[in-house]
Amino acid sequence: GIRDIGVTGVQTCALPIYAGTVQAVVVSKLDRFGRSMRHLARLLGELDDLKCTFVSVADSFDSSTASGRMHRSLLGVFAEFEREQIRERTMAGLLAITKQGFWPGGPAPYGFRLDKDSGGSGHTRLALHETEAEMFRIAVTEILAGRTVWATAELLNSLGYKPRSAKDWTYHNLRRVLVDAQLSGKWAYGRPYGWGRSRSVGEFTIATPAI
Repeated sequence: GIRDIGVTGVQTCALPIYAGTVQAVVVSKLDRFGRSMRHLARLLGELDDLKCTFVSVADSFDSSTASGRMHRSLLGVFAEFEREQIRERTMAGLLAITKQGFWPGGPAPYGFRLDKDSGGSGHTRLALHETEAEMFRIAVTEILAGRTVWATAELLNSLGYKPRSAKDWTYHNLRRVLVDAQLSGKWAYGRPYGWGRSRSVGEFTIATPAI
C-alpha cells in the first residue's frame, strides 16, 4: 500500500521500513526530506542499507544505481547551499532593517505597539503601549517590594489590566511575560523563546523605547 508520511522523514515510518514491508519512500522534492546534507546522508544511507528505494518526484535520479546515488548526493549539497544562502540573505535583510530603527517582523512585544513609518517605507517601529507599559511598572514595583507573582496577578486584575490573549492575569501568564520582557531599551531579536523568536536567524539586539 501507499502511505503519506508527510515531510518529517523516515522516522514516521521507521518500523515498517525496518520490518522490510516498505519498498520505496517517495517525496515531492529532495530538500523536503532532510534538513542538512549530514542529516540527509544518514537517512538515505539507512534506506540504502535496507534496500528501500528512495524517489524524489521533482528530481530525476535512480537511487538503485551508483550514478543515481551520486546525482542524489550532489542535489543534496546544492539544496543545503541554497538553504544557507536564503538564511544569510534573510539575516542581512533583517539587520539592515533594524539598523534603520525598524522592527524586523512579528507582533510587537507586550508593552509595545507597532507604528507605521511615516516616510512610506512600509516598515514599522516599536512605540510604547502606555497601558501595557504601566502594567509592567506596577508589576515590577510590587514584586521588588516583596509581593508574590500570584498576588501581583490578582492586583493587576483588580486594577483592570488585561493580558493580550487571556481573560485575566494568572501566575503563569504574568511570569511568562515578565521573564520574556526586556524593559531597558534593548530587545534581543532572534532568541529561541518569546517575542521575536526565530530559528532561522541568529540573535541580534534592537534599540527600543525603554519602559
